[in-house]
Amino acid sequence: MDTLKSWATTGGAELAVCTRKDLVKLQTDHLGSLPLWALAIELQFLRGQSEFESLLEKKLRVEGIK
Repeated sequence: MDTLKSWATTGGAELAVCTRKDLVKLQTDHLGSLPLWALAIELQFLRGQSEFESLLEKKLRVEGIK
């Protein structure tokens, strides 16, 4: 974390960005002196969603998860 803080502050950044998931793990809204912003990432299928879900369900059954 210290390396990331140093890199961000010495690199001339005005803010830092991470995923919302990472922000929760980091438990801070600043990276050193920089504000830390979070992006919410979503998945949207343009096609093939049902095929993907079928393959995923099959894999989960094989692994004994579902």
